[in-house]
Amino acid sequence: MQNLQDYREMLEKLSRWPQAIRHVNQQIKNLERQLKQDKTVAARLQKSGFDLSEELMKFEAGINEIKTIRDQAAEQLKNNPDAAFDALEGIFEKMEDVLENDRIIKTLSNLSRFNGDFKRGFAQGEREVKK
Repeated sequence: MQNLQDYREMLEKLSRWPQAIRHVNQQIKNLERQLKQDKTVAARLQKSGFDLSEELMKFEAGINEIKTIRDQAAEQLKNNPDAAFDALEGIFEKMEDVLENDRIIKTLSNLSRFNGDFKRGFAQGEREVKK
């Protein structure tokens, strides 16, 4: 009877696999879209003197690592479904680390924008004082 219970639990896990892998693939697409945006931002900030190439490389390497973990989990599914689901959980933990690089890039972009706005506002204030 216990053996039947184990098989039922395994079938339940396996039935959730397509949904889980679909969710992972969506998250990877989102990360790739953010990477593309961050590359554009980094190119603009490069002109201002900010070098974000290291953060971009870490971000891209993290995405590639997530893809590798996803592929390994798919291979593990054939032999050990529990290990495959554990690997998927590891993807979401890794995703947090990868998103930290995105946050750094976006923060520097916001600081650069604030700096430009501040300089414009300061120049406008000086012009008004001179009048």
